Amino acid sequence: MAEVTKPQHESTDEKGYENESFRNLTVSKTAPNQYVVQGEARVMEGNICYVVADGQQELINSFVQASAGGLGWGKFEINLNLPKTTTDTLTLVLFEESAAKGHRIHQLHIPLR
Repeated sequence: MAEVTKPQHESTDEKGYENESFRNLTVSKTAPNQYVVQGEARVMEGNICYVVADGQQELINSFVQASAGGLGWGKFEINLNLPKTTTDTLTLVLFEESAAKGHRIHQLHIPLR
């Protein structure tokens, strides 16, 4: 039987990234091209949108649900499994969509290392 090992979390310690919609964020690199992002969000209906871009194109465009929405802070976790890329410039962008116009608001850019 093959031995199974759990990936060790190597924290990139990205503290200090926050805005009016996102706070208490941690970013951990769990394996090559894999990250876990945890934090709190105060967004409409708890819907957190995110993209990961390599400077040229969006590699991932998705969303997760926070544990609370509206005026309360809800916890969330994003597990990123990124495709291999030739660039070292990866950026995670957290945001919410405007209920009125559907465009991005409260964007928070976080470099992934």
